[in-house]
Amino acid sequence: MRLRHLSWGHPGKTSARKGHTGLDAAGAERPNHVPPLAARDEATYLLNIGAEIEHALMVQYLYAAYSLEPKRFSGERAEIVSRWRQTILEIAREEMGHLATVQNLLRLIGEPLTLDRSEFPFATSLYPFEFRLEPLSVGSLAKYVVAEMPPGLNDPEIRRIRRLAKAGNVGMPVNRVGSLYAQVGRLFEKISDEDLGKDSLGFQARGSEWGLGYKHILILNAGNRAEARAAIDAIAEQGEGVLTAPKSCNDMPADSHFARFLKIFREFPKGGQWRPAVQTPIHPNLCEPGATNNWSKNMEAGRITHEETRLWAQLSNRRYRMLLMFLSHALHLETPLDAGDKPTTRGLLLTWTFGEMYNLRSLAGFLIHMKLKEGQRDSDRRVAGLPFELPFSLQLPEREIDRWRLNRDLLQASMSLTAEIAKISAGLDGAGVFLRSMREADQAALAIALSLIDQNSPVSAVRSAKSKVARGVTQSRAAWTAEALAHRPAPNAPPTTRAARVLRNARYLERAGRRASSGRDPE
Repeated sequence: MRLRHLSWGHPGKTSARKGHTGLDAAGAERPNHVPPLAARDEATYLLNIGAEIEHALMVQYLYAAYSLEPKRFSGERAEIVSRWRQTILEIAREEMGHLATVQNLLRLIGEPLTLDRSEFPFATSLYPFEFRLEPLSVGSLAKYVVAEMPPGLNDPEIRRIRRLAKAGNVGMPVNRVGSLYAQVGRLFEKISDEDLGKDSLGFQARGSEWGLGYKHILILNAGNRAEARAAIDAIAEQGEGVLTAPKSCNDMPADSHFARFLKIFREFPKGGQWRPAVQTPIHPNLCEPGATNNWSKNMEAGRITHEETRLWAQLSNRRYRMLLMFLSHALHLETPLDAGDKPTTRGLLLTWTFGEMYNLRSLAGFLIHMKLKEGQRDSDRRVAGLPFELPFSLQLPEREIDRWRLNRDLLQASMSLTAEIAKISAGLDGAGVFLRSMREADQAALAIALSLIDQNSPVSAVRSAKSKVARGVTQSRAAWTAEALAHRPAPNAPPTTRAARVLRNARYLERAGRRASSGRDPE
């Protein structure tokens, strides 16, 4: 069991550290380790928690967004639901950027990376709220608003949202994410210059390698104290909108996470007027009954027992693991800052990571149309959702050749499961094209992995495989989903048909993938 001795300050209360109230200058709560740690050690501790929070928020926001299906509605409601879905997906992508920036800060102080997150229901004062995969609702939106809220707000509307958030968080107050980052920023002022590794920049994630041109995804590098503080402030500001207490919740930048969630909350139907979200379960899972210490009615209700659906959910778990391991592998490789057009192994792995993001998006689209329980009647509208279950380990092998052996094993296991699903899901709309495209992409990736294992010379293998990777991975993956980069159409190509949109997206992602695999900026 990991010990996490972090206390949160409360007005009028003094922490175990004599004379320390746990409040910042704005009167906002701030976390403090009890007993105190050295500044660098405590920053490491808080950055690890920050990484888990960003990962957990990203997953929960994705699940909420995928519970919205605009085509269930028509007219104005369809437009509203589509806008909500797109907004939440954008916020989730930005949380991915925050996660990458936290990894860069860990690199700067010479600490290991972490892509971990809290497991199924996990209540602790370290996190904004209990981890909970759930369809979008007034209650979940209230939690998201409070978690992303700046300090100092206490008007009647915010007090009501706080009460709703607390009710949806097993009766516990929701903590602000910004409080943790404010303390990290203060700690970086105390870390010595000798403990800040400028030479870590080659290992840090760079915005030019990520995001496929999304300008709002903040992936920031830090080679010194000033850059670290700027990165921390930028993360906090994108979430909260401001770094100091605002006059009111209406006095906020419209593009902050807080303002965007508050806007959706205000628009969301109250009192059951209509139900925007699909009836996805709370915590869809593949566990056996009683398999976790936190087993509950929600866990049992969300357990996927329908045979065909379970296979698709297992596939989504495998692709989720592949995303995390490809990303971890990429972030453990150094790329020269002046790599230019030279192909890089890290660029290759990031291309694969992008593909897995779209894999999960497509898999979510299938699962929300599939029965949850074996023997479920057609009139029963319960459907499944992405389980986002963590693998047994996120540890990366020490040796580079063993990392490629792990990639090989993951690809082969997925191909085996894909073949099994293809046998029983032939009648599922779109399944054949999706599974065939996935298999072709995996075969191309597996050929690369095998060549790297055989040669143990990644750079030369990547160079010879550059064209194959760009076309075999990114283009086929873009073709699985009509939604991939739908808001980034090619010039002079109006979105007339589904097929035309898919083709435009495929061409755009192919170009972006080629640039990522060569280490160049996306278009």
